[in-house]
Amino acid sequence: MAIANQDVIDAVRYIRDHACEQLNMELLCDRAAVSRRTLERWFDEQLGYSPSEEILRVRLNRVRELLRTTDLPLEKIVNLSGFTYVKSMYRVFKSAFGQTPGEYRKPSGRPA
Repeated sequence: MAIANQDVIDAVRYIRDHACEQLNMELLCDRAAVSRRTLERWFDEQLGYSPSEEILRVRLNRVRELLRTTDLPLEKIVNLSGFTYVKSMYRVFKSAFGQTPGEYRKPSGRPA
């Protein structure tokens, strides 16, 4: 994907490197040295979605990776993926993928 705005490129890289470390919009805006509204507008113009959506996408991909490749309990996966609570990660995961984390893990033969 071609992104013309270097600030957006930098923000996306930062999100991909730090989304699982309790990154939030306030920290991201401080890092980018712009207002939340400006960063959201840039993302919408360049990518068609918000920085918060990118953070969530990166976190959910990390959850899927950990479910596929480890036997870690959900509590540990939540911590390693940047979520705060098992319940909220569970709800977001099911909404995004149409199955629970346990159902996603089952095909690989790993316990939920």
